[in-house]
Amino acid sequence: MIRLNRLARAVFASVALAALPLAGQSPGVTAESLPVLLERAAAAYGEGRLGEAADLLARAERDFGATPEFADEDLQRRVLLLRGYAEAGAGRPAAAAGVFAEFLEKFPRDPEAPAVLHALATALAPDQPEEAIRQFARFEQNYPNRPETAMAGLARADLLLQTGRTEEAVEVWKTLSEASAHPVLIRSHARLRAVRQTLEHASPDIWKPLLLDYDWPVTTLPEITALSFAAMRAGDRLLEAGDGAGALRAQRLVLPRTALLDLQKERVRELSATLRRGRAIGGDPRLAFTQRLLDGLTRQANELEAAEDHTPHLLLRRAQAFLLAGRPREAWLLCESLALDGDLPPVVRQEAHYRWIIAASELEKWEEALAIARNYLARHPDSELAPQAFSLIAQAHQEQRRHPEAIEVLSELIRSFPDHPLRPRWLFTRGFNRASLDEFAAAGRDFHAAMETGSGTLAETAALWTGVILFLERRHGEALERFDELAAEYRGRPVEPEILYRRASTLYAMREYEDAETAVA
Repeated sequence: MIRLNRLARAVFASVALAALPLAGQSPGVTAESLPVLLERAAAAYGEGRLGEAADLLARAERDFGATPEFADEDLQRRVLLLRGYAEAGAGRPAAAAGVFAEFLEKFPRDPEAPAVLHALATALAPDQPEEAIRQFARFEQNYPNRPETAMAGLARADLLLQTGRTEEAVEVWKTLSEASAHPVLIRSHARLRAVRQTLEHASPDIWKPLLLDYDWPVTTLPEITALSFAAMRAGDRLLEAGDGAGALRAQRLVLPRTALLDLQKERVRELSATLRRGRAIGGDPRLAFTQRLLDGLTRQANELEAAEDHTPHLLLRRAQAFLLAGRPREAWLLCESLALDGDLPPVVRQEAHYRWIIAASELEKWEEALAIARNYLARHPDSELAPQAFSLIAQAHQEQRRHPEAIEVLSELIRSFPDHPLRPRWLFTRGFNRASLDEFAAAGRDFHAAMETGSGTLAETAALWTGVILFLERRHGEALERFDELAAEYRGRPVEPEILYRRASTLYAMREYEDAETAVA
């Protein structure tokens, strides 16, 4: 037995009453008479046999449509209404659309015309989506203040999306989300739909204001899980774009798993209660929307409960956002707590520990950064990030001309990772820092080692510096010989102009001015 909406119950009662006087006028009618057909149709409708009801009403119109008994307009409108809803309820939308269209053509100003127009658009949707879009838009234009208006807008947007008109669908959702006349539930649902459809492929200029420039009713929004995961993805995209402040704003909309599970279950209970209270008006489009929403929330709650906890990964992303937003102090505190939390997955702790080093470096806490890095290496000796962490610290020391500190870190790198592909780079960088401290002999050894183990531009530059070191030591004759060797070896290479310039400088330092001028000519 299906639940009937108010309109269907009224139509059912009207048809049954209409049949009674006819039965009184014809006491000898057979089972094929109009009154009996109408009574049978009304009974079938009331018992949920909608296809049978629709067939009986169609038969009544076919067999008695030309009779004086069927000429009454009020009876015709009642029969069309009941038949249309019966066809729709029986899963025959094409037939329902034909009946609803006939009703609107015959009774365009009927009080039930708005509901029938909405039902017509709904019935057209499966087979004629473009016409359904047109009819939903007609409903919105003609009846802007009815309860079904927002539902018509949502349905039209879904059909626009289905037919490949995504931009138009997004505009409809945006309009719905900004209409203060609509309930908060509808506005939030529409905006969330717009965010989710634009998030993956559109520019942040489109979805960022939709997500961030809105006061989401987090404490009451049914689709809290969908919002959380959309916001998490938005945060990731903003991190990829280097927008740490925007990522933090998006991440604030993401709830931890425990809180999300509790709220989602509460939303399911609330919507279930709403549906139970409203079953008496089961044909109300708002309740159909609520049912679809409840089905989606139930599925999401089950998936969330079975999924891995997203909270630790969310906190890692938040730490990265703090770093990008220029807030290393918060990043330090968050990463430290994650790195030292023995209950978290090892991969999360390792990543947090690495970002802890970066936060310490950003704060220029060099001793702490180095201690954290050494602790990282002890805990994760096989990590690919360990060399990178030390390299960052060494680079920061060098940029701030703390050459002894840079040499210390680079020496630790070279010692700890003797087979690392970046070892030639570390040797070269250590040689440069040693040269800055006038430790020329040690610097020369590093440049020679970098030249012998490196390749490409790095090896060529290291070779150049083997001559520069001799020049800096004022061993000009040896430097000139070295530059001559290099000029012959690297003729036509990108490093050749620098070699020739250094050779001319050496000649000038040796007061061989004419040869120096000739060399640079």
